[in-house]
Amino acid sequence: AAAARPPPLLPPFDRTLGPLVATGWVEAVDPFRVMLRHRILNGKIFKVHKYNSATMRDLVYCKEDGEFLKDVKLWTHTGLEGRIQRCIGTHGNLKCTFTGKPTLGEAAFMTLYKRQFPPLNLTTLLDDCVPPISTNKGIA
Repeated sequence: AAAARPPPLLPPFDRTLGPLVATGWVEAVDPFRVMLRHRILNGKIFKVHKYNSATMRDLVYCKEDGEFLKDVKLWTHTGLEGRIQRCIGTHGNLKCTFTGKPTLGEAAFMTLYKRQFPPLNLTTLLDDCVPPISTNKGIA
């Protein structure tokens, strides 16, 4: 059975303000709901080594990005999973290990996620954690 859709949302409408511009439904209001944006980076395997390792290019374009993304999991369309071992050179070539032996020219992918909503505001988190400093200087 399909889930029942919530009733439509129609705000109070005054025709003197102009035409109605939007209608819609309100989803569950949950302050702990997190919306994420994801991007998939892809690179090409251009050299296959022994023991399930390969050299990859075009995933990142500088050594610093490769070092930053070292802990993120790689995956291929054939179902292999892998990790970045180290960066080779200064132009973003990477040496990677996989769960099986990859094929030459195969594409490897990396999925990255970024928090979109609610925005992470560190000042409100700190205000909740740290008690306010008292401005009373005491009785003299």
